[in-house]
Amino acid sequence: MSPSGVDRRGFLAGMAAASALTGLGGRAKAQAAPTVVIVHAAGVSQLEGDEQARRIRQMLTAGMNRLTGLQGAAAWESLFKPDDTVLLKVNCLAPTLSPKVTLVDSAARGVIRAGVPGEQTLVWERTERELVAAGFTLGANANGYQVVATDAQGGHDEAPSQHGTVTQRLPKLLSERATAILNLPIIKDHDLTGFTGALKNHFGSIDEPWKLHGEGIHQAIADLNAMPAFRDKHRLVIGDAIRVVYEGGPTDRPGTRADLDSLVLATDPVAHDAVGAMLVEELRAANNLRPLGRVGRGPAFIRLAAEAGLGVADLDQIVLERIELEE
Repeated sequence: MSPSGVDRRGFLAGMAAASALTGLGGRAKAQAAPTVVIVHAAGVSQLEGDEQARRIRQMLTAGMNRLTGLQGAAAWESLFKPDDTVLLKVNCLAPTLSPKVTLVDSAARGVIRAGVPGEQTLVWERTERELVAAGFTLGANANGYQVVATDAQGGHDEAPSQHGTVTQRLPKLLSERATAILNLPIIKDHDLTGFTGALKNHFGSIDEPWKLHGEGIHQAIADLNAMPAFRDKHRLVIGDAIRVVYEGGPTDRPGTRADLDSLVLATDPVAHDAVGAMLVEELRAANNLRPLGRVGRGPAFIRLAAEAGLGVADLDQIVLERIELEE
């Protein structure tokens, strides 16, 4: 099911029905209603090369303009400043289901348009091996930014950081250099948490994420994102929903993958994940699969993150904007 075929009323009705099952409807701390923008461009997943890059740039520009209410460079300048050092956190766990290189390139160039120097605009993942496997070229990019990995950039802090249930060593790129994070997750199903998006993407930022993949994983996701190094540096989420796995994730599953041809943009990571999870739920329903809550995988971490004050999980309190991008 294409997201362009679900209007706001239908989308929220589906969310309300599922919230009792997935735990997304929990009461968040009072704050202004965040905006989430879904940009849909039919057929972009089937394009290749320069034509796909051009279309993705159009999608990202339209989404940023709508999200910020500003145009062009001013949209990026509202979120990033010339003295920032920006980490663009990608998710390259599955090489064939990683953020589109052309999308990441467009986002990095947007940060540079805000006046951030190229050497302070860092496309980032935990290992160089994962970046290369996903199609990225390491080091200085022709468009000015850098492609770097934790394992080749000083590794992790000697002393661990602790918050709530989480004790982990943070990457020195984050603790010593970064002032801002642009989160670039893949929107997809997850075999343990039901859904993975912006919040869980930071399991790829820490030293030993496998230690958190136990019974307390939902609380661990919320606690990790509540660490000041993540919470205070977060600026923007650009979720890749061009191709979405709705069952059997987080690795690629062509048999349960759909082309949604969409980007999901937000400044609130919790709101982003609430909307992203419902895109997965919509696909499950369209393919005769039970809701995540009914198969024991409701993404409770979204509610827990809202309760920690990290954003808004209640879709009745989220302003959902849709853009259907025409040629």
